[in-house]
Amino acid sequence: GVSSFLVFHEAMAGVGLDDYLDDDEALKEEEIEFWTGHPSVDITHGYLVTLKGGMPVSEESGSVLVAPAVPKHLPPTEMGEFLRAAASPDDILQGRVLHGVEADKYLIVFWLRSAGAATALMDKVNDEIL
Repeated sequence: GVSSFLVFHEAMAGVGLDDYLDDDEALKEEEIEFWTGHPSVDITHGYLVTLKGGMPVSEESGSVLVAPAVPKHLPPTEMGEFLRAAASPDDILQGRVLHGVEADKYLIVFWLRSAGAATALMDKVNDEIL
């Protein structure tokens, strides 16, 4: 099977989440806690929420993918290079490494140009690691 750290989820981050969910907890599949920043300067805490059945997004709004448990022995630069090589040029708009609740793992989040680009990336990654 697929290593758990490469199981991508379509996710959405905080902004407007309560409006979208309309307090319907039944739509939530998983909440993935994260933090970012430097402990001696400023830390931001938050949650990425995955939804059952994925998110209804238009092709123009893009798609967010998260690998929620990448082991720290795999450097973020190598993970990013692997994923950028698997994606089509210009599909990845932004990528971020976030800290999770487990000290030996991190999260990597990518915002892709379209839902189709996200699906293509997931398929290619699955083909390469299975």
